[in-house]
Amino acid sequence: MTSCGTTFSSGFDLRTVKEQDASAQTDEVAVLESLINRLAPSRLITIAALNGLAIGGASDLVLACDLRIATSAAGIRMPAALLGIPLYLGALRRYLLAFGSARGKHLIFTGTPAYAEELLSLGIVSEIVPPERLESRALELAKFLSSMPPLPLQAMKQAVDGLAHGAFDDSRLRIALEQAFDGQQIIRLIEAAHRPTRPSPFGSRSSSQYRDSEKCA
Repeated sequence: MTSCGTTFSSGFDLRTVKEQDASAQTDEVAVLESLINRLAPSRLITIAALNGLAIGGASDLVLACDLRIATSAAGIRMPAALLGIPLYLGALRRYLLAFGSARGKHLIFTGTPAYAEELLSLGIVSEIVPPERLESRALELAKFLSSMPPLPLQAMKQAVDGLAHGAFDDSRLRIALEQAFDGQQIIRLIEAAHRPTRPSPFGSRSSSQYRDSEKCA
């Protein structure tokens, strides 16, 4: 996901919020949290292409994605505390998981932004690209991931997310990983990787070496 212009998203329309009563404001926040909480564990591998600041709930949306790339002008900011808004639990959890307790508290309590270089140093974004390359790089990455066998990716995402959130149900995670194991598919991919006439699956990002495995999608 990405956006146009110089800002990824400026969050809630505060003009609308001023016209709402407390109940309506709470309902709107609950809808946003529910949406993001459903996106995070989705079977899809999600990519955020940050072209500018992601503010408020939009920053939580970015953190809920699996992979993030950015331009040098990108960043995230959570000004909820400055506006007297108690941040919902899902966003608090994602900020603390991404930044750690000390830095996460600082960003949440003060509303100061974290820019691309810091996000890169913490591994929150995987790379910084020129603005004109952002969309094409995101699509390149998406095509590469979509060419891979989907079931192992989905199982590993489920396991990584479960472990990160403290869901140490080893038996459930192990079963999901075992169910994604396809010996015949692995053999085909290893053979394809060693064919001199085809690109290695571990090389070019744009190759279609996993074409056979796409039938599992």
